[in-house]
Amino acid sequence: MGAHDGSAGSTTDVASQAGGAAPPPETSMPAPPPRTSMATEPGFAERVRMRAVGMYRNATTARLRQPSFTYKSREAARVRRLMRELGVKDPAFEVDGKDDLHAWARSFGVRTPRLLAVHEHVREIDWSALPDRFVLKPTRGASSAGVLLLTRRGGDWLDLVTGRDLTEQGVVTELESLAARKEVSAAVLLEELIEDPRFPGAQPPDYKVSTFFGRIGFIEAKSHGYADGRPVARWRVFGPDWTDLGNGFNDEQDHTIPPPLHAEELLEVAARVSAAIPRPYLRVDMLDSADGPVLGEITPEPGNDPVARSGLDRPLGELWEDAEARLKVRAARAGFLSPAHEPLPEGLVGR
Repeated sequence: MGAHDGSAGSTTDVASQAGGAAPPPETSMPAPPPRTSMATEPGFAERVRMRAVGMYRNATTARLRQPSFTYKSREAARVRRLMRELGVKDPAFEVDGKDDLHAWARSFGVRTPRLLAVHEHVREIDWSALPDRFVLKPTRGASSAGVLLLTRRGGDWLDLVTGRDLTEQGVVTELESLAARKEVSAAVLLEELIEDPRFPGAQPPDYKVSTFFGRIGFIEAKSHGYADGRPVARWRVFGPDWTDLGNGFNDEQDHTIPPPLHAEELLEVAARVSAAIPRPYLRVDMLDSADGPVLGEITPEPGNDPVARSGLDRPLGELWEDAEARLKVRAARAGFLSPAHEPLPEGLVGR
């Protein structure tokens, strides 16, 4: 056997016969030098400074990294103000008016106080045709301004809200004065006075249910009294299971206010009302009676600026964000969040 038996020799001979040069022997390439960073290791003083900056950022943003009912309440108020500046009112106010509420609630089986009459002006009231107990409300107003719970007493009327005796002319004068100052509407409605059998002859407690798009967050039960002709309100805060949550919002407390007679049914009605109004937070004001719960009104924009106790602030903030997420899912499924084929008008506002 000769040199042709070896693979290296065969390759050289074939290349020579073809008239070409033999390939150069294989050589190993040197490894590239390791990459080095241009930055130098921070010194002790710089490391201390960086750590202090990190601690400061963590401390100042700790509350921002968790849900907060207090923050969301104020954010929602700012957003509503911006909507008004853009010429649009929150659609929840479409059924906020006392007269609008009756027809809307009855359309899906929610009981409201029986409507007795609606008048464009308080002077149109026919006092002789009224029952001995009724409620007079401006069709538009805030913070219970102009709301009177009237009981006939002799030739006059006792207002259960303030304990005052009022003549018919006194009622007219008071409502006209409020309307002149633009605090309430000139139009008024008259409705049935709901009575709680546990509080005969008195203004019953009302249950202000804070809801998050169909889910119950907490209930503020409000008792009513008066001193020197002025209403005095006290509160008791309940959870969805009617446990006492203590002083959750730094209000005057009245721990004698009982849960309603129809506690579970009342919350079911409030949740249904909330689920019919697509917004993350809504206060649903309820009453209770011998015949069951009654929707008093809805409050899209409570007048106070709540500051929730730390133990409540986060779980209520979580409920708010959960409601926002479910509403965004609803909008996405309806196609409202899908990319358009041209700029949307709202996106061009202010340009």
